[in-house]
Amino acid sequence: MERYETKDGFVAAVENHLAHSAWPEAARRAAAQAIADSDESSETTAKATAFELRVGRWFLREDDTKFFEIVGAVGPVVATIATGAVLAPPAAVAATASVLGALWRMWRKSSQLTPAQLAVLTVLEAGGPTSEKQLADLLIERAVIHHAGELGALLDQLKDVELRDGSTIALVKRTETGLWRAVNI
Repeated sequence: MERYETKDGFVAAVENHLAHSAWPEAARRAAAQAIADSDESSETTAKATAFELRVGRWFLREDDTKFFEIVGAVGPVVATIATGAVLAPPAAVAATASVLGALWRMWRKSSQLTPAQLAVLTVLEAGGPTSEKQLADLLIERAVIHHAGELGALLDQLKDVELRDGSTIALVKRTETGLWRAVNI
């Protein structure tokens, strides 16, 4: 376990974990800050766990490495978004950082997502409501999925994600116009 005295130390460590991804530098920096902000907001809305009281507010567990590996795996999708394929770069970076902050909160609650699920959420968060065809085309182009049929299963999984405490949460929703969007967590 890695412990940090300050939020800035934690942010630097998270950014270092993301350094091996294909993410643009601005996206890595924004994502690291969003993860730290997410941890901070979790603390203010809920009591600190006994574990956090023992080790301190700013820490990374051994199993958090898996989160950064998954996040790194969707780097090509993030890079596509951040270079303007879906949004202008500043908006894409902000949207991607926002979804990663939410995913980090889920991770800390012990929910784990696959790289493909994370890619779907990242695209929907960054690009806003998107048609299934547009979403499939982007994910196929970036080799996240191999054919459009795989997307339906991913969307179904993301409509009912089970957390380790047994509760479930919907991470995507179909709009009245048939577009898919990420649900605010």
